[in-house]
Amino acid sequence: MGERLQRLGSSLVSSFCLQSPERPLGWALGFALLFVVLWQVNSLVSPVFDVVPDRVSLVFLPAFARVVAVVVAGGAGVFGILLGSLFVGLVLVEDPFHLALMNALSSALAPVLGYWALRRMGTSDFLQGGGLTWSSFLILSVLCSLFNPMVHGAVWSGQDAMSQSLVNLVSMTIGDLVGVALGLLCIRLLMTTCPGCMQRLLMWLSRRVGHHSVTP
Repeated sequence: MGERLQRLGSSLVSSFCLQSPERPLGWALGFALLFVVLWQVNSLVSPVFDVVPDRVSLVFLPAFARVVAVVVAGGAGVFGILLGSLFVGLVLVEDPFHLALMNALSSALAPVLGYWALRRMGTSDFLQGGGLTWSSFLILSVLCSLFNPMVHGAVWSGQDAMSQSLVNLVSMTIGDLVGVALGLLCIRLLMTTCPGCMQRLLMWLSRRVGHHSVTP
C-alpha cells in the first residue's frame, strides 16, 4: 500500500511539471485574474442557473480557465487558479478563510487530477510532445469536470449547507462542461471573426510556453 501511494504521489507531482513557461509568476497572476474575471461574468447569469448560490451552477465559466491554465502554464497556471479561487472565496463570496482555502485547493487540484488521468490513459499525442489535439483537450475537459465535483464534494461533505448530494455533484459537472464549451465557442468566434488575431495569439503562446502547441 505504501509503495502504491508513493507511485501515486510521484505521478501527481509530475503532473505539475507539465510546462515550464517563462515568468511563472506572471502566468500565475494572469490566470488568477482570468479566473476572477470569468467568475464575475458568470455571476451575471448565475441567478438563472444557480443550483446552490455561489457554489453550484449549471453554467460555470471559470472551468474553462482551469483547463487552459494546466495546458498552457502547467504548475504556474494551477497556482494561478488557486490564487483566483482564493480571492473569489475571501473577497467576493466572503467565505471563512478555512472554507475559501479548501475550495481554492479543490479548484486547483481538479485540473492536476485530470491531467494525471490523461497521462494514465497514455493515448494522447500531447503527452508524447506531439502537440495538444482538440480531442485530447476535450478529454481533459471532461476529466477535469468529473474530478472537480468529486474533490469539492469531499470538502463540502462536512458542511451542513453544502451536502454532497448527487444533484449537486451532477449539476457541478454539467456546469463545468457548459463553461468549457462556451469558452471554446468564444475561441471559435474569434477564429472566425479575426483569424489573424487568433494566429498571433497562438504564436505568442508557443513562444512563451515553448514545449507544446495546440494543433487541430
